[in-house]
Amino acid sequence: MPIEKFGWNKQSLMGFVWHQGIGFVAFLVDIAIIFALVDFADMRYPYAVAIGFLVATTAAYLMSRNSIYANTQQPHSKALIYYFLISIAALLITVGGTVFFTEIVGLPFYIGRILIGIFISISGYLVDALFTFKLR
Repeated sequence: MPIEKFGWNKQSLMGFVWHQGIGFVAFLVDIAIIFALVDFADMRYPYAVAIGFLVATTAAYLMSRNSIYANTQQPHSKALIYYFLISIAALLITVGGTVFFTEIVGLPFYIGRILIGIFISISGYLVDALFTFKLR
């Protein structure tokens, strides 16, 4: 479902749905990595969240680039640079938000990670469409 032009249209809505589907698959990978690292390798959860996020983000980029954003005019090298620069900010929000929800609010860290994941997923679509792949 490649998007030709981003905006308030059916194609962008379907792109959003596809983006969320890809994000959900990547999130499952993320949670599986976190679970394995925390529960089996006794890694502290902030480090596990960071590693899971980085692996899942790489997978999401590859899936998105080859499906939703296949019609982008942005060169692959430039899109990749934008994607990972933006991902650094998303990583800080993800780890920081998860720690905030866990340490300050008192939620189990998986719940905090899910709440942050929802925010990152929705905002990530807008950032990808407008900046990373420049679908305007």
